[in-house]
Amino acid sequence: MYDNPAVQEPSMFIKVLYGDNEEALFNPNCRTLLLLEHIKEKVGYQPEIDIDLSDENGFIVHLLRSPPLQYASDVLESRRTFILVKVSS
Repeated sequence: MYDNPAVQEPSMFIKVLYGDNEEALFNPNCRTLLLLEHIKEKVGYQPEIDIDLSDENGFIVHLLRSPPLQYASDVLESRRTFILVKVSS
């Protein structure tokens, strides 16, 4: 916890690992479509590239298969680490 009561610890976030030992925090309290778009923007992927996340055990989360208007927080557990996966067709 923080010592300053005016500064609140963020309660809803996930960590995404990508690239060469890079990581970023994201707020999953949004639509899955928006989360995926924001992740692509942050890591420098083109909008047409399909991505997904896997957990640390390698299991794909399948955000791409989730309804685009579903909240990512319904699928992703807060404060967990996920690995960015580029989806090939």
